[in-house]
Amino acid sequence: MLLSNKPVACQALTVFSHLLPLTMTYSASLIVIPLLAIAYLLLIYGMLVLAQRLSTRRRSQG
Repeated sequence: MLLSNKPVACQALTVFSHLLPLTMTYSASLIVIPLLAIAYLLLIYGMLVLAQRLSTRRRSQG
């Protein structure tokens, strides 16, 4: 599902919209979906920073 030509943010919104309960109101989803998308992007950013730190640590040891 995530292997499409859509940008990552659109993919995240698609995934999160499927995870939300069907009983959630429209106004609640306007708040929850962007918060989940921001959390998803922060998670990706954290993983990239961690990978960069590990690669610089390996370079300094070798």
